[in-house]
Amino acid sequence: MDREPMNGGAGSSSHAPSGQLPLPVQLDDAAVFENFYRAAAGDDGNCITLAAVQALAHPAATGTVFLSGASGSGKTHLLKALCRDSQVHRPVRYLCLDQHAQWRPELLEGWAPVCAVVALDGIDRIAGKRDWEAAILALYHEVQETGGVFAAAAAKPPAGYPWALADLASRLGWGGVFGLQPLDDEGKLRALQMRAERRGLALSDTVGRYLLAREARHPAHLFAILDSLDREALAAQRRLTIPLLRALMARADAASAPGSALQRGDPG
Repeated sequence: MDREPMNGGAGSSSHAPSGQLPLPVQLDDAAVFENFYRAAAGDDGNCITLAAVQALAHPAATGTVFLSGASGSGKTHLLKALCRDSQVHRPVRYLCLDQHAQWRPELLEGWAPVCAVVALDGIDRIAGKRDWEAAILALYHEVQETGGVFAAAAAKPPAGYPWALADLASRLGWGGVFGLQPLDDEGKLRALQMRAERRGLALSDTVGRYLLAREARHPAHLFAILDSLDREALAAQRRLTIPLLRALMARADAASAPGSALQRGDPG
């Protein structure tokens, strides 16, 4: 999976579970509703999903939403955008369950404040694990009873997983299950151009298609390339051109240190 960490520290899942859940940290500036590109291969489903999640960012909103879709379809983006918009008027909690082996499920007790927006990314990672399912079911009821919002995401709808607790499976779908379709190459180009424009940059079709032809096409990777290209262009006071992009990619290929901004990361 390629979700961006937004949880505070990360460690190996082989480590013993830690004594506390990660504390909330500053949300990613890139994860906002305004730069979520909606169009996807002749389908308006992404627009419907965006509207459903945006509605839950209203100060008085309550309820549940479940997002499903392949890696790179925008699930993580929308969960973080929901938290980012909501944090100005209520507490928020985001947790990526890809790393659940680092924590004990009972730590979810009391984790969410009253009226909080709670977003659980990769909830499929705990499917079939009764202790985690019981803790999340209790968290779900706590959020609902205190007037909060519960949002979760996975690659497939809730019915696609072998849950140990049927009650959790049914609760996850109560507020609606909304699918996200991955962008085709034209959509990825337009999404890159939209993000570039928000930065005050002009990304031509030629440069954008050059990037798509030579790099991994997962949106998170492409956006990381754009971040680096933005810094390079600003430092050199140059336009976004193919020579500049070629030079940047050559340096990235030569770099061997893990954790580079140009390495693959973040899903969905």
